[in-house]
Amino acid sequence: MKEYSYGDEARAFRRKVKQYAAAEKEAQEAVKAAEENLRKVREKHPHWIDNLVWPLVNKMAESFPRGTEKRVDGPFGVCHRVSAVFLSPKGALLGLINFAPKTGDNYDIVGITVTDLSTDTGEFGKNTIGAMNGMNNPEIDPPANAGVGWFVKKARCRRKTAKAG
Repeated sequence: MKEYSYGDEARAFRRKVKQYAAAEKEAQEAVKAAEENLRKVREKHPHWIDNLVWPLVNKMAESFPRGTEKRVDGPFGVCHRVSAVFLSPKGALLGLINFAPKTGDNYDIVGITVTDLSTDTGEFGKNTIGAMNGMNNPEIDPPANAGVGWFVKKARCRRKTAKAG
């Protein structure tokens, strides 16, 4: 059996410390690379406004007269609604439609809803946060087979003050 030597043990210890430091550095570099990769993946995450609202608004604009200006503003308020506005070349309002994200069970965005501007539920009193955020106007799920015409019709709908019954 080999005799104990502090010098041998100290050298073995230092060698283990260097190996540990190298392994830790390699792991930190791997974490840094993974975080950079995650950042790049997140940059490409589909956004509901860019991937659902804008393509629809571009198609809807084809149903309005030539030269119609289209604009998407928002999101606004606690419901994160966006407004798609269609204006004539002279600035007259041709259409307005509001969209909100539709969330699934895990609060992930699974589609969009349309705000029914023709209905006022009266659920939230005047000057309340709910009323100021348009929450008296219910959200409608577009039918699965809704074409562009369904959305254009909603955009051309004028606001009424009738209470929902």
